[in-house]
Amino acid sequence: MLVKIGAPLLSGVFGGDVARLSVRAVMAPFVAMEREHGSLILALEARAAATGSSTPADRAGAAEATVFTTLHSGLGTLIDRMVSTIAATPAITIRRNTAVSAIRRAETGWQLETASGPGHFDRLLLAAPVDVAQRLLAPTDPELARLMKIDASSAVVVAFGFTGEAARSLSIPPGFGFLIPPEDHAAALTHVPMNTLLAATFVDQKFDGRVPPGGRLIRAFFGGATADRLLDHSDEAIAEIARDELAAILGPLASPSVTVVRRWPRALPQYAVGHLERMAMLHERVHALGNLWLLGNGYRGVGLPDLIRDSRAAARAAVIS
Repeated sequence: MLVKIGAPLLSGVFGGDVARLSVRAVMAPFVAMEREHGSLILALEARAAATGSSTPADRAGAAEATVFTTLHSGLGTLIDRMVSTIAATPAITIRRNTAVSAIRRAETGWQLETASGPGHFDRLLLAAPVDVAQRLLAPTDPELARLMKIDASSAVVVAFGFTGEAARSLSIPPGFGFLIPPEDHAAALTHVPMNTLLAATFVDQKFDGRVPPGGRLIRAFFGGATADRLLDHSDEAIAEIARDELAAILGPLASPSVTVVRRWPRALPQYAVGHLERMAMLHERVHALGNLWLLGNGYRGVGLPDLIRDSRAAARAAVIS
């Protein structure tokens, strides 16, 4: 179960080594289910019985529902709408694309040094990558910075868009994609022993409205040490590796109409064993400084719902503080 299901699922989310991750930090609901029912299988059976999805028709209906949702217009429009809404609010200033070089705790708030000059703020919600936040806060509280030293893995994503005859020639099975268990890497990808594909997504089958009529969109994902090796490769070299490895599994791929390569260095914090205890100590240090909130995927969850929940709680706390 761990090797064939748990490891590839967690690697697809965290891009790291499943043997080092804290199960309480990354799979808390499953830990609770196991403790309550004695096993995950019994817990799932109990849940199915409680929801009444015990007949074949019920199970078929449940299978049609998807747990994957997004915005039809793309997630970037969420940020665009937030910016336009905030910018339209009187007495609010937004400085976009403005680098912050230093943060200092002042008696009456927080002092920021930016590319456009200094600024003083009563409250600070710091939604930067953990490495950046740690560097900025180290002069204020070295112990807090020490607690923020979290291992992180990189990711490299390659998207291939196909249209016309190239799209029709693809042999893509049903479903939203696939994950490769770690032990299968060498067996499945022996032709490229130094680069192992972690997962692929059939984006047009996962989300509606992502391709023109008749188009197909496949996204390849590399993580961990493999992604670190690929970061310095050219876009062309990365795309070639991704196509070779996808072809080893899906069969020959025609030439895509569009290819996009994205690099995300150290973008996936690793919630290693002891992460929850470390976060508890970090919370105490942050609370002692006052009017500071650390936000992002390095602390209390990596998914977008986790980040929205965390940000809402911080915003409410900032308003009443």
